[in-house]
Amino acid sequence: MNLNLDAPAAGLDLALSRTRIAETLAPFVAREIGPGDEEEWRAVLASRGRKILKRRLHRQFMGWMTGGGRGPDVVQDVYGRTWQETTLARLVDTDARAVPCVWGHRRMMAAAPGLKRVHLLHLTRLIDVLRPKSVLEVGCGMGVNLFVLAARFPEIRFHGIDLTASGIEAIRAMAEHENLPQYLLDYCPEPSRDPGAHRRIEVRQGSAAALPYDDNGFDLIYSISALEQMEAIRVDVMRQLKRVAKGHVAMVEAFRDWNRWGMRRNYIVAQDYFACRLNELPGYGLQPLLVSNDMPSKVNMAHGLVVASA
Repeated sequence: MNLNLDAPAAGLDLALSRTRIAETLAPFVAREIGPGDEEEWRAVLASRGRKILKRRLHRQFMGWMTGGGRGPDVVQDVYGRTWQETTLARLVDTDARAVPCVWGHRRMMAAAPGLKRVHLLHLTRLIDVLRPKSVLEVGCGMGVNLFVLAARFPEIRFHGIDLTASGIEAIRAMAEHENLPQYLLDYCPEPSRDPGAHRRIEVRQGSAAALPYDDNGFDLIYSISALEQMEAIRVDVMRQLKRVAKGHVAMVEAFRDWNRWGMRRNYIVAQDYFACRLNELPGYGLQPLLVSNDMPSKVNMAHGLVVASA
């Protein structure tokens, strides 16, 4: 199947202007890199590229953690500790460490939570278009995406599943609060409609390779930078997404089509991350309706949005 990667949409229109995307990202941009900063920018990219290449070579010759790939046990251990050691406030902090990012011809130093906020803007518009009654997030972590979307769409039944106990515990702890804290409401890319809707979110601990849900159970299933951790179990995960989805599957992920060479390819290999190509999706029973990578990304890994019918 051939897909036009230059077309922002094919069957769906989110009506998202670059101006609106830029407004969403703006609070997290520490600095724009202008024409006078060429030498500095090249030095930053060269340094980062060397480090990533070194990691790729180590990965290829030594193996992931001296054995096998980045399997579920590794992911569960890494993110179980990560969610224990961080806070929700840090995950949306405008003062988070700025990293080199690109968007078209723009070059900037921006905090990673800003990129995630842009991802949420796309999901918000998609839900506006599709109007699902039930939504599942695969790989929900500590629940930032669920909290934001539930506050915006209180009429929708939101569910989440994550491999880690600590992520699920964080979501359940927030459910004890009557309203979301102001820093999460401020993080919402569109105004919230019910700051207490997060209390109705249902979450489970489990693997995306064996989703504990009925066939055709959700109108919309989505993932944001979660499938990148599931390359070792990708075939099972994609089949599960197809099985459980009644309507659509949305993936904000680093598909290989946008990370084919150079530093980006080296990074994906070094991390043993998601390597799915867009033309593989029909083989899993997922038919792309929208394909767009017109969004800001880190220089070492580009994300895009794919919406498929199941």
